[in-house]
Amino acid sequence: LFENSAALTFAGVLFRGPDAGRWRKAGIKILEAEIREQILPDDTHYERSPMYHQRVLGVLLQLAASGSSEILALVSEPIRRMAGTLQLLCHPDGEIALINDSALGICSEPRKMLRSVASVPSQETGPFSLPYGGFYGWRGAEGDYLICDAGAPGPDYQPGHAHAGIFSFELTFLGRRVMVDTGVFGYERDENRR
Repeated sequence: LFENSAALTFAGVLFRGPDAGRWRKAGIKILEAEIREQILPDDTHYERSPMYHQRVLGVLLQLAASGSSEILALVSEPIRRMAGTLQLLCHPDGEIALINDSALGICSEPRKMLRSVASVPSQETGPFSLPYGGFYGWRGAEGDYLICDAGAPGPDYQPGHAHAGIFSFELTFLGRRVMVDTGVFGYERDENRR
């Protein structure tokens, strides 16, 4: 629904005429509701997946680039907040943790996304807590990183991206991933998926 509303909004911005105006208005109305619904109070995505967090942030960044001041006003604050949280969901190598329904290479690289966001809070060392998303962790100054999944698997009414991964964790030591979740190999029906 989020991506469909973004597509409606884009169409409403790119085209002219009464239809385009209705598309933009409908898209923005749905986007407003979905931003409130899908971005939790700790600025994680409600599906509790680093990859889906990254994906929604990517859509918001595309909307910001639409050239519409109305859309920019809608997405600027969620972008800033989600960008700060994305940093917490990334190992020192710059890629996301593979907790829950996550895989590398599906979305734009987090570093590229973060470079396009103005005023992203700097990464701090020490513990972090994202209780609504269910992620807890710690980042050290020497390239050490720990993230643990200790929350709900996702929204009760949308368990499609949930995994039985409570208390799963990933660990980077001196800049190298040491303990990792396997993530999601792929989405095709093949031998590896089975």
